[in-house]
Amino acid sequence: MFSFLRSFFAYFRLGLSKHFYYRGSIFLGMLSRMTSIFFVFFLWLKVYEGKGEIAGMTLNSVVTYYLFGQIARIMTSPLIANTIGQRIADGMMQIYLLRPRIFLAGFFSMPLAKRLYQVFFFSVFIFFVVYFVYPRYGMILGHLDLINFSILLILGMVLSFILSCLLASSALWIIQSGPVLNGYNTISSILSGTTIPLAFFPGWMKTFVNVLPFRYMVDVPVRALQGTLSSSEMISSYISIVVWIICGVIINKLVWNVGLKKFDAVGN
Repeated sequence: MFSFLRSFFAYFRLGLSKHFYYRGSIFLGMLSRMTSIFFVFFLWLKVYEGKGEIAGMTLNSVVTYYLFGQIARIMTSPLIANTIGQRIADGMMQIYLLRPRIFLAGFFSMPLAKRLYQVFFFSVFIFFVVYFVYPRYGMILGHLDLINFSILLILGMVLSFILSCLLASSALWIIQSGPVLNGYNTISSILSGTTIPLAFFPGWMKTFVNVLPFRYMVDVPVRALQGTLSSSEMISSYISIVVWIICGVIINKLVWNVGLKKFDAVGN
């Protein structure tokens, strides 16, 4: 356990050093994201013009949901699946399979460093939007809500990583797994509540989304932050996400055990 933690923090420090060196690239990438979000922000202002609530959400709650939903999306992004899939396609996965500790530490902690850099830049952007661009819609966040948001977000990161590994295993059967992984990225963005709050979905689609794991990556943590989850919903969310994580680990183990029988370590 201690050796794993040492590896984890070693890769995390390596990731921090690497991304600090390339901080200009990260900043430009976040600037592009912020620009698009800035225009979406004014789109919501137009949608709510002359309206108090839509689907039970005020403009203030939508702005909070959308901005913190972007933070949750950054932290739970499934793009690591593309990296793992590429390693499999290149025949380089055997390095990680022989040393599972490196697999977990390298593919989880190094991207975590980059995501924290992105969250830092984005937090500055949120402060600018809330207190300078549209100050009359300030955010009041409780300490308990922040704690629940943080815990659920960490659990969402773990769940996203597990699902990403599961999707990446498709590269063991498919030569070009990129379209599958990119399609998953788009679907998870929509069904997690990143693109639009799940409250705006029609009833039948909400029922469908509620039985899937995606909402625990964005929608549930952000709603916990806003304090809109009841005590029973909060408890249910914690139980459900833990169950999804356990099931994901079991399914991953089964799928990878079958897939590795087809794996050929051929590449550069």
